[in-house]
Amino acid sequence: MERGASVIDRYEYAHRKNIIFLVKLAGKKNLIKVKEGDWPDNTEYIYSILKDTAGNVILIEQSPYSQSGDWYIECKHYFLADGKTFAFRKRETVFDESVKGGVAMETFFKFYDDKFNLTNKTYRITDKDDKLIFRNKSEFDFRDFKETIYRNVTDCLRADNIKLEDK
Repeated sequence: MERGASVIDRYEYAHRKNIIFLVKLAGKKNLIKVKEGDWPDNTEYIYSILKDTAGNVILIEQSPYSQSGDWYIECKHYFLADGKTFAFRKRETVFDESVKGGVAMETFFKFYDDKFNLTNKTYRITDKDDKLIFRNKSEFDFRDFKETIYRNVTDCLRADNIKLEDK
């Protein structure tokens, strides 16, 4: 499962032009389609959706938007071709002058079997160069963002009010 997530990450990097970008605006229910990086001023969340060559959604990323850029959070659901969640990753970065390079990154990965039972998880805090930091999470100014992990693509799309033209 861990290998599958890295395969999707590589696919995402190689197919940036195929990603569907949607934003949730303050006070609005419906998401709007935008070009990458063209976030309106009142953006609350950015959603990135990636499909495989068969048209199956394989990745949905949700990112609360920080206009100031003082922090960054991404929550990624990884899906099998049948739509089941097999992995979830949350990554958060904050500025911290006590860390080499001035940035601390918290990452956790969770992996699931076919019945959505947790099979493995990893957790780490690193600097901007991906070097492990052996300090307690409470020593950093990470936000208290509560993520929800969905068992399949349908639940994720519904919960985030994502409507795609074709599946």
